[in-house]
Amino acid sequence: MEKKANKFSYNNVGRANVFRNKFKKSDREPDLKGDGEIMGNKIGVAAWFKEDKNGNRYLSLSFDDSVKPQAPPKNNGQTDLDTWFGGSGNKKNGNKKPPWDR
Repeated sequence: MEKKANKFSYNNVGRANVFRNKFKKSDREPDLKGDGEIMGNKIGVAAWFKEDKNGNRYLSLSFDDSVKPQAPPKNNGQTDLDTWFGGSGNKKNGNKKPPWDR
């Protein structure tokens, strides 16, 4: 984090954000989609919730360099984590499990 004239700015290089794919129509399409930046290059990120032959759950990730600018989905007052965990924004139950542990 760099300080600039009493304001903080964040360096987003090497970071990415993914959001639930609300338009998924088949298992071949990612469960989560987003974008990021690595070494000054915009990248696309896709993720699938998967399970191996032993029943261990994991995220499978894919990256590409063909990013189309896209606004994040509106969250209706929820935080990104509330949305990801399927919560309603209610902070009472802070121990929600990720989608693969439901």
